[in-house]
Amino acid sequence: MARKEQDGRRESKSRAAMRQSAKAEPAKPSSTPAPVPRGKSKERSGSVVAACSCPSEYQDARYGRSMRVFNLGPSGGKCAVCGAKRQL
Repeated sequence: MARKEQDGRRESKSRAAMRQSAKAEPAKPSSTPAPVPRGKSKERSGSVVAACSCPSEYQDARYGRSMRVFNLGPSGGKCAVCGAKRQL
């Protein structure tokens, strides 16, 4: 007999299969390699605080005298105030 006839409920076979698979072991990850990212690849991203000689009252008060926020990119850091580039 079909499952829906045994339980007295009317549900499709695919629903019954989904319920049984949910009760079984969780799906294992496939052994296929991860997809290759497309477009520009950033090696580093984020920001760091480092010394710079440009004037900024706000960043002097926030991070300390002559300490500036540098935005990191693939070729090093760039000062958020004056734009000076430096390897960090």
